[in-house]
Amino acid sequence: NVAAKIQDPNWVLNKTANETGHTLDTVVRSLELVPGRYDYFNGGTYVDAFSRVVPNIVLQRENAIVSSVWLTEETTERKSAGKGGVGSSIVAEAYINFGAMGAPLLLFLIGLGHGLAERVLTRTRLRVDLFALFVIAELGLLVHIRNSAVLYIRGSIWKALILLALLLISVSYTHLRAHETREDL
Repeated sequence: NVAAKIQDPNWVLNKTANETGHTLDTVVRSLELVPGRYDYFNGGTYVDAFSRVVPNIVLQRENAIVSSVWLTEETTERKSAGKGGVGSSIVAEAYINFGAMGAPLLLFLIGLGHGLAERVLTRTRLRVDLFALFVIAELGLLVHIRNSAVLYIRGSIWKALILLALLLISVSYTHLRAHETREDL
């Protein structure tokens, strides 16, 4: 029972240490590879993440860089054995792209974006559409912390596009109904 486990401080501490260890492991593996064996990616994983918003059917990608896949292939035999990968982290990905200043800079930009979005939401009357976009971005960030940018960017953009399409349909329907009502008068 999960509720009982959450109340056990030893279980919570064990899970926290385990998750923190996995995140730190990706950072240590990245430090061993870059810049010693490989050059910095200079934003390459982020460019690739944005290119993945467009499906493969439309845009064929060659030499794609997904940090979690790259890290697994470079540091373990697990992937070839079919046992999954080591994952990635927001800190490791920022480091392999931009070095030691990558993680602080990326986290600053994420915090700045979050703060600006929150300020927009709290200064105006709460708009459901803006709030929904904010929630989509926030949920994606929770996943990104232990993953590569590919999952966050593609998922967040597609969810936002679906939300915007639904809003457009709703607004169009409301406008059409109002126009029909005026003609009936």
